[in-house]
Amino acid sequence: MIQLVSVNVVNESIFDVIILVSDGVKSLSLLEGKYNEIRLAVENFSKICCSLDEGNDWLIPSEKIPAKRLIYSSTGSIHGDFDDVRKYMKAGIAAGKRFLMTGARSPLLITLPTERFPAAQICSAIGFLHSLYTPLLNREKIENFVEKADLIGILEFKKCQKIENFVPYGSLDDFLQGIQSSFNLCRDIGDGDPQRMSPSRVVEYILKEFKDSSIKINVIENKDQILKNYPLMAAVSRSANNIEEHRARLIWLEYIGEGEITETLFIVGKGVTIDTGGANLKVGTSMYGMSRDKYGSAVLADAEGRLAMADALTEMKELVRRALKARNPHLMTIATLTGHVVLSYGHCSAAMDNGPARAVNYAEQLKQTGDVFGQPVEVSRLFSEDFAFHSSDVQTAQLKQSDIGPSVQTLRGHQGPAAFLICASGLSECGLDSAHPIKYTHLDIGHVMGAYPKCSLPSPLLTLIAHHILPKTKFQEWEVKIIS
Repeated sequence: MIQLVSVNVVNESIFDVIILVSDGVKSLSLLEGKYNEIRLAVENFSKICCSLDEGNDWLIPSEKIPAKRLIYSSTGSIHGDFDDVRKYMKAGIAAGKRFLMTGARSPLLITLPTERFPAAQICSAIGFLHSLYTPLLNREKIENFVEKADLIGILEFKKCQKIENFVPYGSLDDFLQGIQSSFNLCRDIGDGDPQRMSPSRVVEYILKEFKDSSIKINVIENKDQILKNYPLMAAVSRSANNIEEHRARLIWLEYIGEGEITETLFIVGKGVTIDTGGANLKVGTSMYGMSRDKYGSAVLADAEGRLAMADALTEMKELVRRALKARNPHLMTIATLTGHVVLSYGHCSAAMDNGPARAVNYAEQLKQTGDVFGQPVEVSRLFSEDFAFHSSDVQTAQLKQSDIGPSVQTLRGHQGPAAFLICASGLSECGLDSAHPIKYTHLDIGHVMGAYPKCSLPSPLLTLIAHHILPKTKFQEWEVKIIS
C-alpha cells in the first residue's frame, strides 16, 4: 500500500511533482505567503490558458518551485445551486491520471479548502488515490510488483474554521491511510472476476487480510449445515453445490471496539460472485458486469440476492433479541439488489428505514452525511403497498418472493425487496408497536460503485465510515443536523 505523510511545507526535496486542486485562479490567494511560488506559477500560466478554470487538468513547468513541475487540476465552478463536493473527487481522479503520465513517483497533493465543502481535501485525496489503484489480478501476476507511487505527501491546508473543526491538524494522512486500506480491500473483492473471487477464494482472501487483526472470523461452508440453518441461501447455491470453489460460504466478521460502546451494527452484505440469472437466464448483454453482484458484501438484490440475505438477516435479528446488552443495535442489509434503483437514482444509493429506524431519522441523517462526503444517498420510504405486493397469491405460502417481471418493469421495484426482507426475516414483528423494536435499514446500492469494466470507487463505504466511525475517533467531532 502506498505510504501517505502529512506535511506543512512544499520545499521538501523528496517530492518530485506538486499537485494543486482548486476551484479557480481566484482561490489562489490562499497560497500567499510561504506558498507564493506555486500561486505565481499557476497565475502566470493562466495568462496563456484561458480555460484553466473550466474543470481541466494541466502540467505546468516552473523553475521557481522545488519539484520543477506542477499539475493543476480544476474542479470548475463550485458555486452553482447543484454543484457538490464530488467535483473535488473528480478533480483528484483527473490529477492522478495526469500524474501517472509524468513518470513521477512522489507527489505532494495540495487541495485548496473551501467553506462550502469542508470535506474537499478528503474527497480530492480519495479521488487521487483511486487513480493509483492496481487491480488484485495485476498485482498477483507481477512477481516483484511495485506501487504506482512511492510516497504521497498531503499538505494539510488550514485556512477555514470549518476545516479546523473537521479533521484535527496532523491526522489527515492517518485517516486517508485507513480509507485507502478499506477501499483497496473492497475493490479487490468487488472487482475480482468470478474465478479469482469465487466464494472459496473470497474466504481465503478475507482470512489472509484479517490475519492477526482484532476481527473475529467464522466461516460456515459445510453444505449440510447451510442447508439446515440457511435454507434460502442453500436454494440459491443449489446449482453450484457440486463445484467446490463456487458453492456457498457464509462469512461472519465480528469487531468489538475499545472503550465505551455507543452503537452496535449488525450488517448483512450480499455477495453473489456471478449473477447468471438462475432459472431466468440473463440473455443478450444482461449478464455483462454481473461479477460485481457481490459488492454489497464487499462494502460491508436481485431475487436470488434477497433470498441469500434473508437467512443471515433472520439470524442477526435473533442475535439482537438475545443480546439485550447490545448498545443501540441497528440491523442493515447492503446489496447491489435491483436495476430499478439504478433507473430511479443513478449514481445514488437508496436507503429504506423500517419504523424504529425512521423514528430516529436514520436514513435522512445518512443522506446528509453522504452529501458532505460526496457519496449521495437518496431516501426511499416504505408503504403498506410494498408489503401487500409480496403477500402470497396461493394458500400454501405466506410470502411471494418476486413478480414475474424484472424490477425495472415493476412499480416501486426497489422498495418491494426491502419489504420482503422485513417479512421473511421476522422483522415485521419488531416494529414500533412491538415489545422490542429493532432498527433496520436496507441499502440498495445499485451501480453506485461504477459500471464494469472500469475500476470501481467503493460507495457508499465512505458515507458509512463517516457516519458511524469518524465521529467516534480522534479524527473528528461533528454532528449531521437535519434541515427542517
